[in-house]
Amino acid sequence: MNKEIEKLKELAKSTDPKDLTKVLKDPNCTESVIDIICSNEGIDWDSNEGHELEKLLVSHPNLPNEQFEITYEYSDSEEVKNLVLENPNCPIELKIKIVKDPNCLSDVIDKIVMDENFPWGTQDAETIKDAIAANPNTSSAQLQNLYDNAANEHQKKLILDNPSCPKGLQPNIMRVNKMTKEIDRKDKGYPAIVTRVIKKEEDVDKKIEQRKIDYMVRWQCPTKEYSGRLGIRAKIPSFFEKIDDCCKKWTEKEMNKIQNFIQEKKVIPILNFVPDEFQNFTKQVWWLIPFVIWKEDTASWIFVDKNGIHGAHPEDDDGPVIWGWDAVDYFDIEWPEENLCVLTVYNDSDVYLTFSEFVSKGCGSYLSIIPSIYEIYKPVIEASGEFSWKHGAGGEGYKGFKTQKELLDESVWDQALRPDPKFYS
Repeated sequence: MNKEIEKLKELAKSTDPKDLTKVLKDPNCTESVIDIICSNEGIDWDSNEGHELEKLLVSHPNLPNEQFEITYEYSDSEEVKNLVLENPNCPIELKIKIVKDPNCLSDVIDKIVMDENFPWGTQDAETIKDAIAANPNTSSAQLQNLYDNAANEHQKKLILDNPSCPKGLQPNIMRVNKMTKEIDRKDKGYPAIVTRVIKKEEDVDKKIEQRKIDYMVRWQCPTKEYSGRLGIRAKIPSFFEKIDDCCKKWTEKEMNKIQNFIQEKKVIPILNFVPDEFQNFTKQVWWLIPFVIWKEDTASWIFVDKNGIHGAHPEDDDGPVIWGWDAVDYFDIEWPEENLCVLTVYNDSDVYLTFSEFVSKGCGSYLSIIPSIYEIYKPVIEASGEFSWKHGAGGEGYKGFKTQKELLDESVWDQALRPDPKFYS
């Protein structure tokens, strides 16, 4: 094999197009061989033979990465440029750079989007989609398609601000501007969260997609910390609307009231009004947070039960324990911004997991309840064995709540049952 490659390297130094064509068509032609051809100053690239050779070169699967960009930038041939983009190994970084160029033509944008090798579902795809949404040369048809499949409100706003925005979308401008009026501040914005596209048979279910986006927007606020943040994927379950319906935006006063009931009465709430789908993961949901960003790369609901903190992982409709109570050393809660609550849980080895919650003005934090529940339950954790929980070890009580309204009713909290720990001996 080495002898074959050495022969090809020698032949690559030729200035005869026939020799070079033979080299490029040889299955043993490697990246190092192609480098020699690209550096061959004796080739007349402007001749007809040179043009045919260039087309063969940019279509080669072993074309070095740097040659893609060099060829695309300096070639005068649209045919050659198209072949660069059609090469399955064309670097995604080059495509992003091309689409970000305001002089990029609409047919080039279409070619990049329609490429069967387009990396749908990746962060690179969202970066390209943002660039396409903002490019003034993007066709109206492409903008309409992108709007229908937009990953977030930021992407939609880019489309609505585009001078080529389809007339049919313009009635949405006031709606999006209302929700994103604070985004225009240079220091605040929303994260660029990627989600799984919900389909109806083979087509995108546009109505469900819109309701999904509305759900995520409802539980977010513009912040400095997450403004434009990339690399976050949302795990949105099929029953997300039920989660949204059973979680109200508690005022700060109401949330403090609930927290005081937990702490002063030493009672752990059991939420009987949450979606039945959670029964696949637990018998009792103690507290549900509708939307947080955890471990800095996942956005989803989380809830706590007798075993610990559950989250959507690894798939959208999954819900295992992501941090068990027995692994908790302590919690730390902070407010880096007035509308951003960050809860960090640590174990005794300084391993930690963060949860970030967006809190609307005047509202209380769902996350702030978790440490209070843990403190009430901690004696149970410490007294329990490997296979059973010694409920009642801390004198704690448990009370089921049929509605959200009941959480504010002190008389309901007073009905809590307090297990006898001897029963679990």
